[in-house]
Amino acid sequence: MADFEPRVRDGVTRFLDLRWDDPETARIGIRPELTHSDGRVLSGVATYGLVDYAMGAALGALVAADEHVATINISINYVQTANAGELVCRTVVDRRNRTSAVLRSEAHHEDGPLLVTAIGTYAIYKPAERARATVGPTPRRRVAEDARTPRALSIAGSDSGGGAGIQADLKAFAACGVHGMTAITAITAQSTVGVSAVHPTPPELILEQVRVVLEDIGVDAVKVGMLGSAESARAVARALELVPAGTPVVVDTVMVAESGARLLDPDAERVLLEEILPRASVITPNLFEARALAAARPRPEREDADEQSRAPATPAQQAGTDTDEEVIALSRALLAYAPGCVVVTGGHREKAEDLFVDRDRVHAIPGVRARGGAAHGSGCTHSSLIAALMALGADALTAAIAARALAGEAVARGLRDIGAGTGPVDAVDLAERRGQARQTLSAASERLP
Repeated sequence: MADFEPRVRDGVTRFLDLRWDDPETARIGIRPELTHSDGRVLSGVATYGLVDYAMGAALGALVAADEHVATINISINYVQTANAGELVCRTVVDRRNRTSAVLRSEAHHEDGPLLVTAIGTYAIYKPAERARATVGPTPRRRVAEDARTPRALSIAGSDSGGGAGIQADLKAFAACGVHGMTAITAITAQSTVGVSAVHPTPPELILEQVRVVLEDIGVDAVKVGMLGSAESARAVARALELVPAGTPVVVDTVMVAESGARLLDPDAERVLLEEILPRASVITPNLFEARALAAARPRPEREDADEQSRAPATPAQQAGTDTDEEVIALSRALLAYAPGCVVVTGGHREKAEDLFVDRDRVHAIPGVRARGGAAHGSGCTHSSLIAALMALGADALTAAIAARALAGEAVARGLRDIGAGTGPVDAVDLAERRGQARQTLSAASERLP
């Protein structure tokens, strides 16, 4: 489209002297008033204006005449310093549905090095719909109903017994109708009775697994599980930098075994705390892991970190019991690591109740303890269900409530006849699938000559 111009040419457009080759390609000339005092780096205002207007033009060319676009968030990363000359900003639409879109922009000198990268999230609405939405309570995020298959990525270890790890994650994704992808952090020799060997994946291979699926397939939610070594944990932290801004990241803090044994060495724990949890939308520790994380006693940047979390263990903690007050205090302490919210799972609590805590709310999520079920892989399944439901468009609290119900059903259906130890949960209802397969087999046998 030659000589493309956006629908609106306002003061910002004129000040930046924005020009378009086509809806995806914008240009500006770098001049002193667009840079910082040293004249080498574009000012924040100029950079934000460039990528916001470039993204708006790219998306505006795709929306209908009666649809409007509003900016939700833009994440900008400066890569190189600017030199005098013309800057080219190219934008692609990463994904879009009826009510939202995510776009990527890259700005560089013509045939020169990359200068700026940015990811933007936008709302798409019709004026009448927006006017209705401003009346009454703020509506929950609408679950996406577009035809595109949602995609979720599990970054975790492999369980050769098929009960936990990425095997459990893929089944949880499938149970929600979400396409699952994996980046394996470690290969384990594992059964229902224990783990006999662990082989960490080389860090560069962890990073490459994530890179190739993001570039080709894209992602709507990420689940992080077993990290293994400190080197693997650092590779996972680097891999999360590749994930588009705004993508939900659910971290299952696999740190402490039911026996109380630590599953991460101190260096790996440090990477988890300092580099991975700050990128998390949701973290899902069990009671033991919540205590271990809070006991790490970081120096939180947030001034409102709960001082109760630094107190000595209470008699209830020493006795192995818990109270809502303790779990709320632990959760608020964990918010110092900067995740969006904390869901302390109820599997090891006195009552089978998850507790959702963010900076504004505390919400109890009751459930039933399935005494006759099999629970191997229940933690992996629960966190993966949250990720899958957020890939479908659910907000964190709604996803946590639904995941508690689905995980409870999976435990109740647990495969008690599999293995000599604790059998795996059943997220996909294998008995029903077998019945369907047998019906198909029966129909096929009737067609035999």
